[in-house]
Amino acid sequence: MKTYTIKKGRTDWSTKEPLQIFSNFKELVWEVSPDDSMIFDYNHDGKVDQDWNDWKKIGGISLADPLFCILNLFLKSRDSIQLGWRWNVDLQVFEFVVYVNRKSKFLPYGRPDQILRCDKNAQVVFKIIRESGRQYRALLYLKEGGPEDINEFLIEPRKRFTLYSRIGLWYGGSNNAQGPYGGRAPKEMKVGVGFTKK
Repeated sequence: MKTYTIKKGRTDWSTKEPLQIFSNFKELVWEVSPDDSMIFDYNHDGKVDQDWNDWKKIGGISLADPLFCILNLFLKSRDSIQLGWRWNVDLQVFEFVVYVNRKSKFLPYGRPDQILRCDKNAQVVFKIIRESGRQYRALLYLKEGGPEDINEFLIEPRKRFTLYSRIGLWYGGSNNAQGPYGGRAPKEMKVGVGFTKK
């Protein structure tokens, strides 16, 4: 497991991975250990910016059409399956969700009953399993939990894809302007993430 850090005011995390493109896989697994440095208050001087409640990305894969592979390197999230996270100030817990984009639109995998909540001492597991044909199975659960605690989703992309690229960590948000609001990290943070491919 590697420790990734992000500086205050940035959207990109350190310990960048080399570009990974692959044509096939059976299973991809991310193991995530949230750190207490990821805990922060969305409220700044009595104001709350909507972007602070956006889903930040731990990682995932881009589903690329080989004909547009080069373009896809710049549009990684257009069609993708990712792991999203945020800190819930009201509940004082971390929230994780399977974040699926289709044609750059977020599909509704973030309903309240599909959100995994945990404290900073938990270890979150996110799996993407390639099924036969066009389907992918995404699993989201706590490592110390039981089978009944697994959130499972069957995902079918809009067309058949045969090439994939790995997406790294991204803080982000729709407003990336400088200042205390928007999609930039409000303070320095760190997180532990492990990744395996089969």
